[in-house]
Amino acid sequence: MFYKILDSNLRHNGVQYQLGLNVETNDKQNTVLDVHKLGYTDLENICTCLFAGSLIAEVEPKGDVKRVMGSNIYTTDRLYVHNISKISDWYETQTEEVKQILEKQYGNRLGLNGHAIQFFKEPSTEMKIDAINENPNTIRWMENPSETLKQLAVSKSGNVIGHIKNPSRELQIIAVSSNGGNIRYIENPSEEVKLIAINNNANSIQFIENPSELLQVEAIKKEVGSILFIKNPSEKAQLTAIEKNHSSFRCINNPTESAKQAYSIAESARFLKITQDSSVLKYSV
Repeated sequence: MFYKILDSNLRHNGVQYQLGLNVETNDKQNTVLDVHKLGYTDLENICTCLFAGSLIAEVEPKGDVKRVMGSNIYTTDRLYVHNISKISDWYETQTEEVKQILEKQYGNRLGLNGHAIQFFKEPSTEMKIDAINENPNTIRWMENPSETLKQLAVSKSGNVIGHIKNPSRELQIIAVSSNGGNIRYIENPSEEVKLIAINNNANSIQFIENPSELLQVEAIKKEVGSILFIKNPSEKAQLTAIEKNHSSFRCINNPTESAKQAYSIAESARFLKITQDSSVLKYSV
């Protein structure tokens, strides 16, 4: 028997699976790897695939089989799915021999593969901590994790906040303080959190929908090039950018008349300075 890890929608790598026979819909194989689209693995390598989802299918290849070079993944153009189970339900029904084979893969206290926490219906707090320490993304498999576990995961990798429902203010701040770009994983962040994100990385403003004038100006003050990511910068934001670097005018969408005038004045001043510097150089020679 072989195995396939699927997400909750029975999908993997863009392919929709179902019980029974699954047939490769596109006859074009991966020309780079020379493999088929329908992948699977064996018992000895299940843990390497656990990151892909929360369901496990027992499968059987029915067509041409190709092995992905340098891995323990096999592919076929025809894959029969015998059954699909939640990973913890499947694990519970396995023999001790099978469980020992799996334990060799995830190691003592999940030290080799934190995603293996999915095998256990009621993992202890210690197991959850070990799983997060091995891979912070494993927080996604934990039902109702404590705030302490959430903080541990987010402090290790801010982008895992995308796996946490209704993250607290503290969690959001931890996430964007480590990388402002993590603001993209937070639904409806507060102005405070947005500002912290921008102070960490001005270009994170590209992930903020309809940023306020304050956010626009703060981002531009920190990095003038961030105006590229502002669809409709306010007049104050435009003038701030031009004051910092008048060449940024070329990056402004829909410049106001005041911005055009400020750019014209700055460009004239630049030309005058070049002329004066040339004159000084001429007479000094």
